[in-house]
Amino acid sequence: MLRVTLPHQNGPKAMAWSDTFLGILKENDVRLISFVPVNVLTPLIKGVTADNYFLSVNATREDETLGTVTGAYA
Repeated sequence: MLRVTLPHQNGPKAMAWSDTFLGILKENDVRLISFVPVNVLTPLIKGVTADNYFLSVNATREDETLGTVTGAYA
């Protein structure tokens, strides 16, 4: 089961959505990230590729991402 710990929105500075998402991935020990570059996900993709915690795999189609994570799981 995925654990989610959200930051308090009333704090002095709210986290960006991409930072929150990256934190949730780390909390749940998700290291392999396979993605198709999409403009709306740019902040998340930049965070994943800049952090050595993650192994990022860039794909050209969605079915390639499924093949990558399926192969890693097997």
